[in-house]
Amino acid sequence: MQTFSAFYTDELGEAIKDAAINQCPDGFNLSTANPAEYNAIALAWNQGIDSYLEAITNRSTVKFNTNQLGTRTHFSIHPEEVHVLVRRLLELETEGAEDLAHDICTSLNIELV
Repeated sequence: MQTFSAFYTDELGEAIKDAAINQCPDGFNLSTANPAEYNAIALAWNQGIDSYLEAITNRSTVKFNTNQLGTRTHFSIHPEEVHVLVRRLLELETEGAEDLAHDICTSLNIELV
C-alpha cells in the first residue's frame, strides 16, 4: 500500500490515476444510499472544468435505482477521472467528503495519513 499525506498533490493524483487504470480499467464503481455522500459527490462532479483544467466528463456515468427502500445511486467513474473526484472531495473539506476520498483511495491500495 502506498502512503501519502491527506493533502492533495500532483504525485498523489498520478498514483490514484495509475491505480485506477490498472485496477479498474472499465471504471471505478461507487454506490451510495447516503444523502451526505451523494451530495458530496454531486458537488465534486458538477463543478465543470476547474483550475487544474480538469473535469469529470460524460465518460463517467451515474444511475439511480429507486425502490421501496429508497434511492441508491451508482457511479462509474472513468479511471482517468478518479483522481479529479478525490481531489475535489478533499477540497470540499467536509468530514463526509474527506471520508469518502479516503475510502476511494483505500480501495485503490493508497493510504492517506
